[in-house]
Amino acid sequence: MPSKCTYCNFNKYVNPAAPPHERMLSALKKEISFYLKHPKFALQNRKVHSVYFGGGTPTLAPVSVINSVLEEIDKLTGGLPAGLEVTIESSEMAKLQSLHETGINRLSLGVQSLCEDDLPILGEFVDFVCRDHSAADAIQAIETAKRIFGDRGFTFDMIFGRPGQLYKDWSKELDQALSIAGDHISIYQLTLERGTP
Repeated sequence: MPSKCTYCNFNKYVNPAAPPHERMLSALKKEISFYLKHPKFALQNRKVHSVYFGGGTPTLAPVSVINSVLEEIDKLTGGLPAGLEVTIESSEMAKLQSLHETGINRLSLGVQSLCEDDLPILGEFVDFVCRDHSAADAIQAIETAKRIFGDRGFTFDMIFGRPGQLYKDWSKELDQALSIAGDHISIYQLTLERGTP
């Protein structure tokens, strides 16, 4: 069942039954063109060093949309350099191999917690970790990402400062996360802003 994470105060929506992918792609292309061509931003003739698809779950869009965005950037910049880092935030395990094949070479997973009791507090919704996911599911997702993208090709997020969390519990959880991480991990303090559902 579609859902949204409860701790996040960002602008967010439940994915509709028939998402307007073509409309979104058209808007993305216009925005990319605007920023790359407008003199105000001085990006003409600048080399692209990385591309980041983020801000939630961009993999709700088909892989073809992601590929079209990369093609548009390639066209507007005169060619993307070899070895360009292309990262995507994802937790949709079924798409990882096809994302890698389309040119995504770095993956960011929204794991958030390896503590079984805290997962419902975060209300995280992603393909591999629905609201009732387990820590074992998250660890399996990390192993799958590591197999497809390699040790240097993936990262994952962890959140500390959860309600009732003790230092000793966080220390143990962090040790576990570091033992399975590649070369990077993102750690955020939970901050509940006014108006967060």
